Amino acid sequence: MAEKEGIPIEVIQTNGSFDNINLLGAGKVDLAIMQLDVLRFVAEIMLKETGVNVLQEAKVALNLYLEEIHIIAKDPNIRSFTQLEGKRVAVGPQKSGSALTAEVLLAGFGVKIEPVFDAPEEAVKKLGKGDLDALIFIAGAPVPAFQNLDKSFHFVSLPVDSGLEQIYSMKKIEKSVYPWADEHDTYAVPSVIMTRNRSENEYVSTMQKLVLSILVNKDLLDTTGHPKWKDSFVRSKVRRNILAPMPVLSEVEGTPRTQS
Repeated sequence: MAEKEGIPIEVIQTNGSFDNINLLGAGKVDLAIMQLDVLRFVAEIMLKETGVNVLQEAKVALNLYLEEIHIIAKDPNIRSFTQLEGKRVAVGPQKSGSALTAEVLLAGFGVKIEPVFDAPEEAVKKLGKGDLDALIFIAGAPVPAFQNLDKSFHFVSLPVDSGLEQIYSMKKIEKSVYPWADEHDTYAVPSVIMTRNRSENEYVSTMQKLVLSILVNKDLLDTTGHPKWKDSFVRSKVRRNILAPMPVLSEVEGTPRTQS
């Protein structure tokens, strides 16, 4: 979409949301994809340690979609989250969004594990060989690394918890998403594209052009892009006020609101 508008974009691979917010805060990137729970977690730490309020320095350029919490095991005796106690569990790369979300979940339910900081591809291999007991990974379904598993794998259930629902949304992974799995209820975290709070006219114009291009091409993204586009927060109907100021994050709630 950016190329069509003549907007050059360099894609930088990182370990996830924690790296992304630090790169954005340091001015080393202009846009960053991140999970809102990680943004809140990191923002609180940075405010305490540096006095910098990240939530005032950043804006949401585009709300993307809900990233589902995937907890997968092979051992038939591991069916619920509390049964991970004392187990070897891959939680994603160190300081990644998945690792930080896993930390929140483990602390919330008082479960202690032996963490392994593997990416999902490596974690699946180890899980298949019995070198891991389970994996936790947060990403928009379908996750390519999980699509071709066999029926010896299964999802592990998270307890229904009102405390979790203050941070995460309930989400159903339909049976059609992963051929090896039945329909599964889980939690999910919103992901967004963030940018810095910059007032340069050229930069603001470029961001508006990029967002508008994504909105008007939403139907094309639905048919040719990642399946997650189909249930994303992005809507194809373009409103007349699309060039209004981009939303910012509420410091208290961590949810998008319009800047006054």
